[in-house]
Amino acid sequence: MNIILTGMKHCGKSTHGRILAQHLNWAFFDTDTLIEEYYRNAYCCELSCREIYKKVGENIFRKFEANLIKLMLEKSSHSSGNAIIALGGGLIANPTVQPMLKKLGTITFLKVPYEVLYTRIIRKGVPPFLDHDRPYESFIEVCHEREKYYIDNAQLTIDLDNCSMHKASRCVIENIERYNRHINNPAGINQP
Repeated sequence: MNIILTGMKHCGKSTHGRILAQHLNWAFFDTDTLIEEYYRNAYCCELSCREIYKKVGENIFRKFEANLIKLMLEKSSHSSGNAIIALGGGLIANPTVQPMLKKLGTITFLKVPYEVLYTRIIRKGVPPFLDHDRPYESFIEVCHEREKYYIDNAQLTIDLDNCSMHKASRCVIENIERYNRHINNPAGINQP
């Protein structure tokens, strides 16, 4: 079973995903990194996801994401290994991708307060998906729009409110382990 981490940009999907994968001894994949690799190989140009999005536009970027998830689903069906997969923040809002994600693994929403996320996002400047004239207001609008997709598609939500990075990683690990125990033993039967 794969664990798919979703949530707003800078909620910690990649950071906590790597730590969780190492803890479980599973593979780790970050869709943003995979898209950057794809773009570099296909176009001989090294750009960040933010730069790719800006260059090709949202529609083409979402097609890149959909093709990536389709490929991951195909590979996963031929593999017995488990993986932690960190999704780009807007990927789950893509209606083409949602049914594939549900087949790919357990969708887990990492929920972090909007104010914390905004502070983290703005550190590198206003991203292209926000209105440069009203960045905070447009950020809140994007959060409200995307959060419904996170909630509607997630089988598990982990609230990381007021957590240090170390505590948040511990919280993610504990919640995933508890969820896996429940899935593997839904009746709660004590096993020898």
